[in-house]
Amino acid sequence: MASILSEEQLKKEINDKNLIQSADVNCAEGIKYDFRLSNRILKSSLGGPINLQELPALERSKVAVDPGEVVFVLTEERINLSADVMITLSPKRKLSHEGVQILGGLCVDPLYQGHLLIGLYNFSSAPFLLKPGRKLIAGVFQRLTDVEKMEFDIPDTIIDDFPDELVNLIKNYQPVGTKDLVLKVDELSKELRLMKSLMDDEQKWRTNFEGYLEEHSKQIGDLLHGLRQEKDIREKSLKEERDSRNSQLTDMKRELDNERISLKAIFKVNNILLGIALIGVGIILRELWSMLIN
Repeated sequence: MASILSEEQLKKEINDKNLIQSADVNCAEGIKYDFRLSNRILKSSLGGPINLQELPALERSKVAVDPGEVVFVLTEERINLSADVMITLSPKRKLSHEGVQILGGLCVDPLYQGHLLIGLYNFSSAPFLLKPGRKLIAGVFQRLTDVEKMEFDIPDTIIDDFPDELVNLIKNYQPVGTKDLVLKVDELSKELRLMKSLMDDEQKWRTNFEGYLEEHSKQIGDLLHGLRQEKDIREKSLKEERDSRNSQLTDMKRELDNERISLKAIFKVNNILLGIALIGVGIILRELWSMLIN
């Protein structure tokens, strides 16, 4: 079973500069060593890796991990693990109390060489000032037994500075702060309220429009019904007027027929009377002629 290095063993390793270099014996407490923040940081707004000592004192005092931002740092200590030693890491509790979360692996394999590369994510609403020498993460050194030893591969990279791919990533990194998130949420809320208002207005418009259509349909139906009634009334009136005129024409024809019959009878009577008159005149003339002869 692996054995944990005690405080005395850690201090000896520090003094001998074997496992830990640039270390402080005061950071060895109990069974752990507290790794500290160095001057080497990688922050997007600064354009690339910088050494805080190269900044003016006033500017250096203001360098921080802003809310919603991730900043990478290197530890002051440099480790040089042998094949039988590994480290288990645990973030300092005070960091979480200040709204900072450690990003990265929490186990350092044997044969690792270089500084510890740590990501700091600020999930609070206040800046987290970067002060070199501050304790960030605790490490428990464990020495493996012969049974636990493995043929560990020597790491390809020795972390003495920030890797190029990480530097390129941070150059294009745009932190999203909690304030920005709140603004985005507010904007989305306003857009949602606007969309809901538009939908409500559209629904109201549709309801009103359907009401207007129903009312207009009823009015059109009433108008068509009135037109049909008017058509029926007019057709009935025209039929009655036509029937009346036909009846009048029939009566006039009947009267004309009666008058024609009457005229025929009168003509016939007149002809008879005229004949009788002519006969009487002939008789009279004959009598007078006889008288004249005699």
